[in-house]
Amino acid sequence: MAFRLGDGFFAANGDVETRRGWFVEHVAFPEVQREQRGSKTSVWRHRHRPTDAAVSVTVSPSRIYVLFGGTSRERYRLVDSYALETGEYLNSYVLPRAVSEISWYNGGFYVLSENPYPEIRYFHPLKSSAP
Repeated sequence: MAFRLGDGFFAANGDVETRRGWFVEHVAFPEVQREQRGSKTSVWRHRHRPTDAAVSVTVSPSRIYVLFGGTSRERYRLVDSYALETGEYLNSYVLPRAVSEISWYNGGFYVLSENPYPEIRYFHPLKSSAP
């Protein structure tokens, strides 16, 4: 489980203890404001448009991969890799284009890009080191 708005994730594997991991780039949880409307209704809203952290998450047998939003030039292209057992950051990959979804399979990623139309591509950055 990863936070779309926030700074990290939780990983669990069956009966194994849950691990807490932190994203490489810190994304503060968005500030919320309360608005009163009349005497009975209050509305909760984000004060500013929130920054996406985990846009999409996928797992391999030993890693968690997070497609990261954030604020860098590589947002929606940056895939951060973390150890499934410990939550430790391992490395990052930059995809050739911005994508909206990632799915790990057999050493690489299937990615969904929606610019200018929906397209599924396979990206294989892990030929020698994929667990």
